Amino acid sequence: MEKKIFLIDDEVSLIRVIKACLEKEGYKVFCFSSGEKALSELKDIMPDLIVLDIKMQGINGYEVCEIIKSNEYYSGIPILVITGLDTADARSTSFIAGADDYLAKPFGIKDILSKVEYLIAK
Repeated sequence: MEKKIFLIDDEVSLIRVIKACLEKEGYKVFCFSSGEKALSELKDIMPDLIVLDIKMQGINGYEVCEIIKSNEYYSGIPILVITGLDTADARSTSFIAGADDYLAKPFGIKDILSKVEYLIAK
């Protein structure tokens, strides 16, 4: 069965690269440039993993993470935070919000693939 991934980031060029790599590995990737749009699609498409940027227009990634993890129906979906904010504060705030893992930009494709595979297998 094909695993579904939500990719939420407002950086279009990065979305294209990550999406292509994940699809090459057999994942079905749904891309969103805002947290609001992704949240509105959760009820129709239950992903196996969410890859989430922190800095976005509208609600930020921390808020998206908190909303998902506070909902009993969605709280079991693993969330991988990807962000250019590579600080101890950003990392701890991500985990407090409910993130399951954290990856700072820039990162290599092997880095994200290994984290995706690990989180989906959990």
